[in-house]
Amino acid sequence: MKLSLVLCLAIASVVVALPAESPSTVTRYATNGITVSIAPAPLPETTGSKFCGTCASLTGQSLNILLNYILQAGVVGGCSKVCGNLKTKTEQTVCSIACDLAGVKAFAAAIEKADLDPIYFCEQLNFCPHDDNGAGSIASLDVSPLSAEQGSKFEGDLSVTVTNHTGAGEFRFGISGGVDPDSGASSIFPELNPGSYTVKISIDTTPAEDPTKGAQWVPGNYTLAGEFCMGECGSKHPHSKVFGETVVSFTIN
Repeated sequence: MKLSLVLCLAIASVVVALPAESPSTVTRYATNGITVSIAPAPLPETTGSKFCGTCASLTGQSLNILLNYILQAGVVGGCSKVCGNLKTKTEQTVCSIACDLAGVKAFAAAIEKADLDPIYFCEQLNFCPHDDNGAGSIASLDVSPLSAEQGSKFEGDLSVTVTNHTGAGEFRFGISGGVDPDSGASSIFPELNPGSYTVKISIDTTPAEDPTKGAQWVPGNYTLAGEFCMGECGSKHPHSKVFGETVVSFTIN
């Protein structure tokens, strides 16, 4: 099952718990005021991937805005002019750092080639490492409790195993069920060494006071899906592969 990016998210928090020697992860997308918190771990001083997660936090929508501007106006005015087209200060800052480090011409070329894929875009600029020999799998996806009253918090654990060093990739979650649009969250990892990792997701099913601004979590059956990928999940670009995807069900009473 392929999980699509969504605009309406209903996940309270996503926490990635990684061994101390492993690289940190960075939230890729979360909208509608939803908070995604990551438990970071320090990157080794020798790695070149410190900026990877930050670079890849630029969304496909952001890349599309930059692409349209570059195709229409080129790069006259440099990085500040190009990146000034993004909507938020955070996006503009990330864009400016990447553009300044790479040079505006290389930055523009990577934008045009990326086809709205943030990880592939950052790999082209050498901000994210890639390793085509990367290998891994999903060991399990569990949710607890399996059934609880509306307003409860459900905790999901996605356990994965890396058998060969990976390049940059993504953990992605999707939730479906009830009357709300499908929701989800994603986090980026710069690289993973062989070992076992656990990604934790917390789902708060307290209904929003205003149904037009948040999830209602009506009683019924829901599905939590987890996906573990190198590169962007679902990407057809080089250095991308799906290590595993799985689903588990839970019930709101």
